[in-house]
Amino acid sequence: MEGELTAGSDKQVEAFWRVIESARGESGGDLERQTKLIEEHLMKSNASEIVAFQKQFDALMDKANTWDLMAACYLINGEAFDGIFDCFCAWLVMRGKEFYEATVESPESLADFPEFQLYKVMWCEITELPERIYREKVGRYTGLRRDYTNLKGSPWEEDELWKRYPRLWATFGEWRADVMGGSP
Repeated sequence: MEGELTAGSDKQVEAFWRVIESARGESGGDLERQTKLIEEHLMKSNASEIVAFQKQFDALMDKANTWDLMAACYLINGEAFDGIFDCFCAWLVMRGKEFYEATVESPESLADFPEFQLYKVMWCEITELPERIYREKVGRYTGLRRDYTNLKGSPWEEDELWKRYPRLWATFGEWRADVMGGSP
């Protein structure tokens, strides 16, 4: 796999997903183990491969930076301020390409997983990993900075979530109704 992350953008995307999904498969879905396996891979990578990995991760985080996904995060986790939402988007990436793409395309697809209500669906540990490894290997920062503030799509108000996201609301919104003062 070495060298693939510095090739063309299609190869970068596929190499990135191979790293994520290989680590996910080998870890059995355990996020701590998956992150450790990704760390081991990046430690064997050269500086340009680490930067390419970070750029691809940032591009996926940017693509997921939408009002619709923030609503899903809010309904599932009970909060969605910047740090929580970023960790939610990172968790989507860690679940693999197919899950990530389906969720970005249709955040309401998360309603098919009511078990997500039982725990916080987020994973922060991956967000700074490539930068940390690059700094350890090269002795300086990559200089890459992602704009976390530019949400895409239409803003929502809390009291309209049940109308805008009926499937998510039906699965995760009941407890939100209690917090908001009753059902819609």
